[in-house]
Amino acid sequence: MVDMEYQHPDDNAWYDVGLAFDGETLRLSYAGFPEEQDETFPVGKLETAEELEAFRGRFRRSSVQLQDHECSKIVHGKAVCASYQFENGEVKFYDALVVEVLNEEHECSGAGEEICSCTYVLKWQEGSLQGKRTFARIGDVCFTPPGKEIDPPLEDFLRMSRDRVKGDGGVLVGGEEPRNTTTTIYKDGSSYFKRMLPPNVEPRRRKFLCACKTNEGRIHGHCKK
Repeated sequence: MVDMEYQHPDDNAWYDVGLAFDGETLRLSYAGFPEEQDETFPVGKLETAEELEAFRGRFRRSSVQLQDHECSKIVHGKAVCASYQFENGEVKFYDALVVEVLNEEHECSGAGEEICSCTYVLKWQEGSLQGKRTFARIGDVCFTPPGKEIDPPLEDFLRMSRDRVKGDGGVLVGGEEPRNTTTTIYKDGSSYFKRMLPPNVEPRRRKFLCACKTNEGRIHGHCKK
């Protein structure tokens, strides 16, 4: 199993997703969202090689939030995936570029845990924030793991879809039978490339809890531990 995230075409934000494939339909379930927001993609719905390639490009391995002791990894020019909280309280994750690092002295909690107070200036690469610069803290920043490994349900769906596009009747390359990689039983329902959230649904939140932040002792240069 490979943890995956999906960039939704409506807002270009990244969402953690669970994937299931029953041999005919790929189902996406959004982490932290109700089942009613699941999306289904039947084999054959994507009718061209270009559509398949664009769909594949919206998936990648899930980004991992940095912890306080890892702040030295965030450097000028680093590409990151970061969270941003809008005025309405909605939190979304977008790709961004680190354009400035404001180092501050690290503190230690009573339990001896390191607390990072550094500030980062991000230039957003996508979504409604594209081109804008905002401040962020360590708890807002995630790194995306390298590599093109994908979850088996998505792999099977793409293989069958490519064969369907080629006119092979849905038979997998090499004559394999499609694997049933469904891991959860779902109710019927689909919304191809569309997802509307009701007002009372909580937005996607940070992946992990992070330490409390302090605002003392700015030091220009490397963070002090």
